[in-house]
Amino acid sequence: MKRMTTLVLIALLVPAMAVLAQPGHGRMDCDHHRMGRMMGHGDMPMGRMGMPGVQRVLMMADELELTEPQQNQLKGMLTDFQTEKIDKEAEVKKARVQLRALMAEQAGDGEVNAAIDQVTRLEGELKKMRYRHHTAVRDVLTEEQREQIRDMMKQRMKGMMHRGDGSGQRGMGKGWRHGMMDES
Repeated sequence: MKRMTTLVLIALLVPAMAVLAQPGHGRMDCDHHRMGRMMGHGDMPMGRMGMPGVQRVLMMADELELTEPQQNQLKGMLTDFQTEKIDKEAEVKKARVQLRALMAEQAGDGEVNAAIDQVTRLEGELKKMRYRHHTAVRDVLTEEQREQIRDMMKQRMKGMMHRGDGSGQRGMGKGWRHGMMDES
């Protein structure tokens, strides 16, 4: 019976560990990835400088009354940006692998520092690329459309501020410390 229980536990834990070992689960690959997702580069809707990402803008096409030429321009920009982003992220990941290998080999300081500089340079290029994309998306919109988005973002932020009520939604509410401090 004890052996059967052990086998069942192993059978359940191995797939769970395999899932957690995949990129994006558990520890994030890097801080810029986590920040990028919070800022609208990935699955999250919010973009840098208070502007949602192009996917979100396209989803709001009717509400923003985007013209057909605006929508076509944004769709083209999205495809170009995603392709460029994938390539640059791959360069960053390769540079990190090379850096880790050098550190594991206990290479000389010069080699390790050069690899660190390479990773930093590539991450900077990725951030600049994202900024260029953001400004290009912003430039497609009229001032009225940008104002509409700013108003929507303000409403969204107000909603996030009020979600710390224990409902299980993330936001900028009370948090875990509030409950603990009340008990003292």
